[in-house]
Amino acid sequence: MLRDLSVQTRLLLIVDPDGVIRDINPQTLAMFGWSREEMVGSGVERLVPTSSRSGHEQHRRRYGQAPRARPMGQGASSCRRCARTARRSRWRSV
Repeated sequence: MLRDLSVQTRLLLIVDPDGVIRDINPQTLAMFGWSREEMVGSGVERLVPTSSRSGHEQHRRRYGQAPRARPMGQGASSCRRCARTARRSRWRSV
């Protein structure tokens, strides 16, 4: 059972094996500047700059074939960069 994501202080996404965002907490919505309706049901690659999307999709698929615990703080600056880019361009499709 999932806990209430709204009380989490970190950015959280729940993404299914196909890369579709199934849940998202308010902190993540605020960072990217989109509504819940815009995010839930869309592809996670929409959060990745266009130039990196195909590589990210391949990485995500490989991870799904052999998931493992890994450090999550790495690349935080690139996540913030993605958020700034997303707010400026308001990407609408993957």
